[in-house]
Amino acid sequence: MNALGAGVLLAVLVAGAPLYQLVTTGQLDATSALVRGGIVAGGCAAGISAIVRLALDWENAAERDRARKLNSLFSDMEGAMVQGTLKDEDDPPPAP
Repeated sequence: MNALGAGVLLAVLVAGAPLYQLVTTGQLDATSALVRGGIVAGGCAAGISAIVRLALDWENAAERDRARKLNSLFSDMEGAMVQGTLKDEDDPPPAP
């Protein structure tokens, strides 16, 4: 579901019943109720889009942090291999 669809659904859940009640009691005409409902739906869609964007940014930042840590660990392991403090599994054991 895209942000617009979710915004419309949220707007119907939040503002649908009060607007319907205003229309049925004659305090508001149907056109005004639809315009107000559309404004609420647009606001809800914008809010949902902002929340999704924040969540994706947070997820991307976490992924970059994991990749940076993995790269650092790999570099440390390469340095240890070069220095001889970390041996490869294929190396023969030292002679007694």
